Amino acid sequence: MSIVSIIIPVYNTEHFLKRCIDSILAQTYSDWELVLVDDGSKDSSGKICDEYEKSDSRIKAVHKPNEGVSSARNLGLSMAQGEYVCFIDADDWIESTYLEDFKLDKIKADFYVSGASYGIYDKVYSRLVYPEIYCETVDEMKTQFIGQHLYENGYPWGKIYKASIIHENKLCFNEALSINEDHIFVFQYYCLINNLFIVSSGKYHYTIFDNAGGKLSNRLNSFFEVKLASVLFDEALNVLNKKWTFFSADFIKLKQKFVFQRRLQGIASLVKQKNLGLLREEMTFWRNNSYKPQKKREIIELHLLRNHYPLFVTYIILRLFFKIKDSIPRSRTKLIFADLSKRSTLIK
Repeated sequence: MSIVSIIIPVYNTEHFLKRCIDSILAQTYSDWELVLVDDGSKDSSGKICDEYEKSDSRIKAVHKPNEGVSSARNLGLSMAQGEYVCFIDADDWIESTYLEDFKLDKIKADFYVSGASYGIYDKVYSRLVYPEIYCETVDEMKTQFIGQHLYENGYPWGKIYKASIIHENKLCFNEALSINEDHIFVFQYYCLINNLFIVSSGKYHYTIFDNAGGKLSNRLNSFFEVKLASVLFDEALNVLNKKWTFFSADFIKLKQKFVFQRRLQGIASLVKQKNLGLLREEMTFWRNNSYKPQKKREIIELHLLRNHYPLFVTYIILRLFFKIKDSIPRSRTKLIFADLSKRSTLIK
């Protein structure tokens, strides 16, 4: 059997961690090692990691100062000894046949991709499952990447990577980012593969809300990170296009979604930071860019950015626009339901 190195970054997840690790211990596929990277947790997560390390020789626990999830994942990659690597988040869990369903000992591939189940209040709200297919050629991978919307699936989990590809190409998570760093890692990995196995499984359980109803990740990202993410997406897509040669319409669609829409999302943060110098640069960037948005919010933003009002006037209008936008009551639950409905099926 092929050893799978499972990497879990851990930070203040004492309420979820045991469920996560227990689900790994219950796997029908048993040839794995587990690397628990405690990223400076302030709760009992670190102690839980040590307890599990003592209970099973396949488990390794390491503790480090808090430097973010990318740093934790990178440390886990440096410790991984397996032929394959997979990531699991500490607040998620997997069903007992999750690893077995990848068919690692029957089907050899550079990349294995599966769907997932999305949970709210400890209940499965939706499940995304792809049709199973093995892609041996560039055209097959490109077809599935676009046709099955694999480009939307940028989570590091729900996938198995070939460790040699990661190590030989020195691929790692960008530690300067706390947004989209995982999606960029996945895109960069796509640039390195020669075949792909899409698994018909949704047995990874992703936790969207905690039991108290709060979203597990909810913060305003800095403009600098949003801009950097946009640049890195652009670089990865250009490399992937050279390898796969997307149809023009598909490539434009990918660029709009991951480069231009991402960068435009940073304007709100830039305005709230009151950085007029960078706002001037963004106004120049968007005036020289032909991106045509479809969403009403983006249309308004770009109209304001591309106008020739004095800089301070543009800043004041944008600030007022975002203030009005933020004041509109929105149900977080309805928003996440709407998002899930776009890419998965409601389980009744």
